[in-house]
Parts: sequence; structure tokens; C-alpha cells
Amino acid sequence: MRTQIIGLGTVGSAQAHLLNKLKHEVYAYDMRAKKPPKYINFLIKPHSDVDVNFICTPETQVENAIQKLVENHVQGLYVIKSSTPPGTTKLLSEKYHVHICHNPEFLREKYAFQEVENPSRIIIGQCCPKHSRLLVRLYEPLNKRTYITDPTTSELVKLTVNALRATV
Repeated sequence: MRTQIIGLGTVGSAQAHLLNKLKHEVYAYDMRAKKPPKYINFLIKPHSDVDVNFICTPETQVENAIQKLVENHVQGLYVIKSSTPPGTTKLLSEKYHVHICHNPEFLREKYAFQEVENPSRIIIGQCCPKHSRLLVRLYEPLNKRTYITDPTTSELVKLTVNALRATV
């Protein structure tokens, strides 16, 4: 599967690592990235023909990233990995007329690469059954329990888990 990572911070780098390990073709775009890993096809602008685009930017940059993808006619499913307020995915999907899923990560920065390979759970806030099946297939080799829900619930789960982790 052709995948694209938008944003190569902790989450984006870990997601790229996982996708490479799962034998997917990985493209990446990040204006701030210094030295991306060799297994990433690093681009100066987003690739227009991919199956899945993972938005791994800071929360404040999610809409800008989606707008840029739409303006550049980037094909494929858009998937927000970032922590966003409940309702953001649905709002952006309606605003830009594209399919967007929310697929939160549950990583600690220090252990991001280990935890992305062995997640405690996989949550898919689906825009539609077709795209949730695509993500289930992508993550299938991890053999982890996968929960399918709506994007707003997925966003709420992410924020709740973050809040609980902050208290430990």
C-alpha cells in the first residue's frame, strides 16, 4: 500500500517506521524535517497518488495540512493521528468534502518506536465502512484488538487516555 506521512515529529516518525516495517511504501512531507530516515521517500511537496495520508502534525496544524492536501489534489484516504478536539474530524471532512478517519496513537515519546510496533489497542474513528476496512487491513499484521467507532468518539478516547496518562 502507498502511504504518506504529513509531519515527521514523534508520531509521524513512529508511524513511518511502522509502515516501513509492515512493508508499505512510505512517502513523507514535512517542511521542518532535518534528516529523515533512509527508508522514507522524502518529498518537497505532498505525493498526489497514495492510498492513505496520515496527518501527524501538531493539533494546530491539522487543518492547514488537510487544506494543503486538498489544494494539491492529493488522492487517498486522509487519516488524522493528532490529538484533536471532539468533532474536528467530522467538521474538516464536511468543510473540505473529503473522507477523513481519526486513528489516534497512544505513544510515549521515549518509547514511540517500540510502542507503535506493539500498540495496546487500535482505534479507528471511521468516516465510512470502506475506509475502516482499509485501515483494519493496514494494521492487521499487528494482530491487535481493533475498535471501530465514529471519529468524534475516537477523538474523545484519545483525549481521555492522554488525561489519564498525565495523572500516572
